[in-house]
Amino acid sequence: MTRKKNNLEIPDTEFAIDSRYQSQDERDMDSILLMEARRERYKKVTKEQIKTGMLMRLKHRMEGFNQTEEELKQKRLSDYLAAYIDIIYPKRSMFADAIEVTPAHLSQVINDHRDPTDEFMKKLMIHSEIAFVGVNGFNSEIWYDVYFRGKLNKLIGDDESWREEIEKHVHYNGEAYVEKPDFPILSR
Repeated sequence: MTRKKNNLEIPDTEFAIDSRYQSQDERDMDSILLMEARRERYKKVTKEQIKTGMLMRLKHRMEGFNQTEEELKQKRLSDYLAAYIDIIYPKRSMFADAIEVTPAHLSQVINDHRDPTDEFMKKLMIHSEIAFVGVNGFNSEIWYDVYFRGKLNKLIGDDESWREEIEKHVHYNGEAYVEKPDFPILSR
């Protein structure tokens, strides 16, 4: 749809409609041709290219690209680990075999019933260095960054319901915790 202003046709850009179309039929036909071209191109994409693309997307998510602050607070290592394994292996037990841990141990880490050991994290780093070889700029230490960000969010987080109970057990010079003053206390 176009509007006329001073005898000039201005395309209706609200829906990104190409003003070259003379009719709805032309627009529909072009849309069909575009989808067919996409399908043909997708048929030529190899499984390796798909896996590389998915790993690239995972890398960006782990690094915090395209994430809101709320998403960053909710994500945990287990979320990224599960996505990573599912991209590479048809069964999670295959990943467990690849890094020589039991499937039960892996399941406990993925389901947040157990924290990953240092050895587990090191194996994950080495495995991901191999898997991400076709993805530019991947730093395997990102696994530790994600893990500790998740731990920090879980420990402190926005929910301060833990504070009242913990404050009862904090003393300074024999006195119980007192609400912080609004001004800084200077000592010499």
